[in-house]
Amino acid sequence: MTASRKRRSPGGHRRLTLVSWPFLAVIVVLALLANESLNIVSAGRAYVGGESLWSKAQKEAVYRLSRYTQSRSEEDFRAFRTAIAVPLGDRRARLELEKPKPDIAVVREGFIAGGNHPDDIAGMITLFRRFREVGFMRRAIDYWTEGDEHIAELNAAAEELHARIVAGDPQPQTLAPILARIDVLNQQLTPLEVSFSSTLGEASRKTLEMLQLALVLAAGGLVLGGAYLTRRILRNSEAFERALRISEERFDLAVSGSNAGVWDWDLQRGKVYYSPRYKKLLGYAEDEFDNKLESFEDHVHPEDREAALTALDHHVIGETPYDVELRMRTRSGEYRWFQARGKSVRNARGEAVRMAGAITDITDRKRAEAQLFAERDRAQVTLESIGDAVITTDLHGHVEYLNPVAEALTGVSTDEAKGMPLGHVFRIVEERNRHAEVHPVAKLVQDERPVKLGDETILIRRDGGEFAIDASAAPIRDRAARMVGAVLVFNDATRARRREAQLSYQARHDALTGLVNRLEFEHRLGQSLASAAEFQRHHAVLYLDLDRFKEVNDTCGHAAGDALLREIGGLLQDKLREGDTLARIGGDEFGVLLENCPPDHATRIAESLRHAVEKLDFSWQTHRFELGVSIGVVNVAEQRYTVAEILSAADESCYRAKAKGRSQIHVFGAEDRTEDRRLG
Repeated sequence: MTASRKRRSPGGHRRLTLVSWPFLAVIVVLALLANESLNIVSAGRAYVGGESLWSKAQKEAVYRLSRYTQSRSEEDFRAFRTAIAVPLGDRRARLELEKPKPDIAVVREGFIAGGNHPDDIAGMITLFRRFREVGFMRRAIDYWTEGDEHIAELNAAAEELHARIVAGDPQPQTLAPILARIDVLNQQLTPLEVSFSSTLGEASRKTLEMLQLALVLAAGGLVLGGAYLTRRILRNSEAFERALRISEERFDLAVSGSNAGVWDWDLQRGKVYYSPRYKKLLGYAEDEFDNKLESFEDHVHPEDREAALTALDHHVIGETPYDVELRMRTRSGEYRWFQARGKSVRNARGEAVRMAGAITDITDRKRAEAQLFAERDRAQVTLESIGDAVITTDLHGHVEYLNPVAEALTGVSTDEAKGMPLGHVFRIVEERNRHAEVHPVAKLVQDERPVKLGDETILIRRDGGEFAIDASAAPIRDRAARMVGAVLVFNDATRARRREAQLSYQARHDALTGLVNRLEFEHRLGQSLASAAEFQRHHAVLYLDLDRFKEVNDTCGHAAGDALLREIGGLLQDKLREGDTLARIGGDEFGVLLENCPPDHATRIAESLRHAVEKLDFSWQTHRFELGVSIGVVNVAEQRYTVAEILSAADESCYRAKAKGRSQIHVFGAEDRTEDRRLG
């Protein structure tokens, strides 16, 4: 008993090793993943801490700079420089990291200047470089970049302020623009700090969730894989023992239960054996079919006989395998399709001495193939006749067919495109940003359901021509519902897209003046109100009502009134800033939306518009008219208002301007209230 165990010992150790190594590999991989997870989470927390130091230092710098403008003390300005050095250090680190090959020493020096702990810097660098283009990390870095630009402007403004004070030029009117710029930069930095901090928090949470999911999936997959390998190893020995017995049983069953007709040809003696199943496939009883080679030759269809015998000769002399499809005549006179296969046994000189094989009835398959070819031909004619462009691909996205419309739109023929990746033939981009779109077949293979491209897809022909297209893709499935390819259908939508754009423009613009209409004005005003509430931005709305416009219409007719409205629209537009919105909101009334505009500046713009209209010399035929405009101004700060409330206040303010004697400006105040009125 002891001797037997000792003899089995090496095999036992080997089996133990084979069973154990998958689980050791699982432990090692999980340990590596856990360590990587901790490093990434630690780096994320380091960024959160660094943002806090950055924000505090920025606030301290602005505070010290404010003290310096009052005290003129160099100690205060040195304190400002000490504080501003923190965000400037982080800025140096970020700029270096943005380079393709950053200098790590420069990055480390910048992060240390930003107050970050030296032990955290390696992880921060790794997190930045690995996840720079990931959505949530990219947003955080974008906020950081914008904040750095403001910090650089703040530092430059501070240095300019210091230089003027040191030079003995502390006049208020000289310093006022610099101080105003510093105040604006400080206000702009606050929401960026909040956005940066919240985005970092979101990034940390999402990263942790991703890592936790990856660990769970990896653990599950590795454990299952290890268990599977272990089970397979343990079963291999049993499977090997059963293999020989199963193989022997399979051979016996194959011979007795096969649907094929077996034949055996002894070349040396010239004798042929045909099994009972062989004869039955041809409709003969066992004693009705002679066991000789000529019996085979006589039953082969005349059109197939030469090819079948030639293939047999080539196999016998050792040139090719024997595998042919041919028609054979049955006892009833019907010809059926068979597949004949065989293999030779050769002597030491390589000469065939015996050949055995089988025939299988493939009539049903050949009929199905013929039907399939007919259906394919009909489908081909249909595809070549329809007005849509059609491209078919295999499961890997390689082109198989283009119909004539697709060839015309892409500029590539089927012969040229066959086998090429779809992206080389069907080049598509997004209309607005010109980014390449993900090909629908890739998404189709992933989801296995129809895919429709976006409404702004552009197809680029091989010659560089471009078409707006509508396109969709659907899977091609076999009889077992397995996806085996894809069909892409598209058409030239250039005219339809142009018409849609025209209708969209007409829906949002005034037909007479070309200015945006009331509907679009209210839409843009709603967006501005949201930004005012969320980011503490200041906007203004002007409501303009032309004075004495009715005189023009009554004296010279509506053609003159229309010409005046067009001229007024162009005149007002020239006086506004880039980005301001001028709209015709009805009759002789106009609306102006001034985004990011302080109250005093809004009043100045209103005065420039009033003055421009008042100075307009409008003539029609022999008549000259002196015009004016009454303007109501409503300033919108961070308080929440509805569009209807703002427009009502603007209308009320304009009414009060008219009540002052026309061609006046009234700024809406808390004391204003709506009154019933009629004004011609």
